Amino acid sequence: MSKSDPQATIASLKAEITTLEAKLKRAETAERNFRDALQMSPVALCQHDTDLRYTWLYNGHLGFSEDQVIGKTDWDILAPDLADRLGVIKHRVLRTGKGERCEIATDPGAEDCRYFDLAVEPVRDPQSGLIIGLACSGVDVTEDRQRRERYRNDQENLQFIFSASPLPITVTDIATGQHLFFNNAADQLFSINSRHKQGYESGLFDLCRFPGEIRTSLEEGRLVEAHRFEFIKQGKVLHLSLNAKQIFYNNQAAILATFTDLTQQIEQHNRLEAARKKAELLAHTDMLTQLDNRRSLFIRCEQALGLMNRASDHLTAIVIDIDFFKKINDTWGHATGDKAIARVGRLLRTSLRQTDIAARYGGEEFALILPDTTLAQGVILAEKLRCEIAALKIEAGEQEISISASLGVAEYHPGMNEVGELLNAADMALYQAKSEGRNRVIPAPGTVI
Repeated sequence: MSKSDPQATIASLKAEITTLEAKLKRAETAERNFRDALQMSPVALCQHDTDLRYTWLYNGHLGFSEDQVIGKTDWDILAPDLADRLGVIKHRVLRTGKGERCEIATDPGAEDCRYFDLAVEPVRDPQSGLIIGLACSGVDVTEDRQRRERYRNDQENLQFIFSASPLPITVTDIATGQHLFFNNAADQLFSINSRHKQGYESGLFDLCRFPGEIRTSLEEGRLVEAHRFEFIKQGKVLHLSLNAKQIFYNNQAAILATFTDLTQQIEQHNRLEAARKKAELLAHTDMLTQLDNRRSLFIRCEQALGLMNRASDHLTAIVIDIDFFKKINDTWGHATGDKAIARVGRLLRTSLRQTDIAARYGGEEFALILPDTTLAQGVILAEKLRCEIAALKIEAGEQEISISASLGVAEYHPGMNEVGELLNAADMALYQAKSEGRNRVIPAPGTVI
């Protein structure tokens, strides 16, 4: 067997030493980098032996350094109460061999109390598997806990405000529409609890039948403002307004919705509108005949004149007066006279076109304004009306009486400045009809049919 070369052995050893030194240097660098990284981490790390003495500490909380704790237990460095609570957890992990994680307070109830997220795991011998100590990590979660407490307090305050609000408020799951929260006002409006107990749908979208675009807007994070809709409750139609937005409630996407009941407001508006229309009707309608009154007659006639071409269009007026009306009142009473006026008014309402204007001109007098009507056509219509009036039978006590009427007809011509001149021309024709014996139709003097 040949002897090895001493020089070669020395060279080999030197090379091995160089390799080991390089590895050591890399390991030291890695440890240094690891420690630097740990310093930037909020996590505190430590190890204990089975007697719960510290064997290693890094990035320690509560102001302790590794030199201050090595070989000591929590009872040597911490307040007794905190050490006892930590000891219970660590002894249990040593006994059961199961890791634990919990949140622990340094001094519960104190203003300067800190909170830590603590994790404790058993350390086992690689060969035997026996527990030889503990590895612990802790993160200061005081600020996070304070934020959570503020959030919880804010949420409780918000729920208190919601619950006390007379405005119906709901919070619903954005995916299903099911209620996560609703106040008493919302329950009274929508009977949510009652519907839920009876197995009926009580989700927001099921209850209110909102169109798809409302749900889409909320899912996309857009605000819904003053969306009006109808909701039927116990057979009554309620007019509601929705304001809603997307929020996070208990860490899930939800819809915060408030409802305003506009029913009384709308009903009041409808009553006022009906009263306004009734007042307007009374202002323009003769209540006995349901025809336009004198004021409305002039307004509508001026409108008709404004719409016509005065140089070429035709417009004719007929003025009607019930003959011997004073005698009817004196003989049969004013009630019979009113019946006569009402019957003539009904006849005129059913005999004219929609474009024609019929009005009670005054007392027992009536006036008709006929657009697109010549004088000759007006005379023909007037004669037809005269005959129909003469055929009317008016109840007078136990009897029926007949009446007659005189009619004057006039056509508008460009020399007339206003509707009053047209009606005056028809009036003059009426007076002529009366002077010639009544119960007849006379066109305006100086006109040719």
